[in-house]
Amino acid sequence: MTREAILRWLDARRFKPFEIRLSNGDRFSVWHPEALLVSTTTAVLQISGSNRNAEIALLHVAAVEHLLLK
Repeated sequence: MTREAILRWLDARRFKPFEIRLSNGDRFSVWHPEALLVSTTTAVLQISGSNRNAEIALLHVAAVEHLLLK
């Protein structure tokens, strides 16, 4: 997935939480647009509720889907 495609999902004017699915099956939820920093080839996600970050290679992003909120 490209940097520009991820940035469209982060558009704050219409932001809706979404999930990033990687080619290895890992999943990461993005609950706030400021939690994900996107560079040219990678993204760094602040893991919600912790002091941890995940570095994601954009090459391995297989899908992005909105989270269903109840």
